[in-house]
Amino acid sequence: MRWSGGARWLGERFGLGRMLWTTGAVASFAGCFVPMLGSGSLLWPAAVAWALITAKTGIGNVLAVSLRQAVTPDHLMGRMNATFRFLLTGALAVASVLAGVLGELVGVRAVLWVSAGAFAVSWLVVFLSPLRFLRELPAEHGNQL
Repeated sequence: MRWSGGARWLGERFGLGRMLWTTGAVASFAGCFVPMLGSGSLLWPAAVAWALITAKTGIGNVLAVSLRQAVTPDHLMGRMNATFRFLLTGALAVASVLAGVLGELVGVRAVLWVSAGAFAVSWLVVFLSPLRFLRELPAEHGNQL
């Protein structure tokens, strides 16, 4: 498994685990600007915040997929990828419905604040796990950086 450009460099330079939680922490701070999105003076900070969230998503995806593929035996790779995709897209579908219903009931901005709050603590899952100390991908199963 080869890493992608920027995420590869960050993972090698600062450590895979550290990059997973630090990009999450930085993006969670930026996520607090998204609910302020409007046509006023907060438009540009919200746009920059969204760009940071997007960059975090890309970096986190490359690092997490690389890690999952490095620790998964070759004969289980398809099952692991299919299971993860099923859980991810299922969670997105349920969250989309929930956000739509809540948006109708309490308003779009309130839902954005709730989402920002959930996003603000999501990085703690990696920070509080042993993954936080992982420096590089395991070299098992014949996969390489």
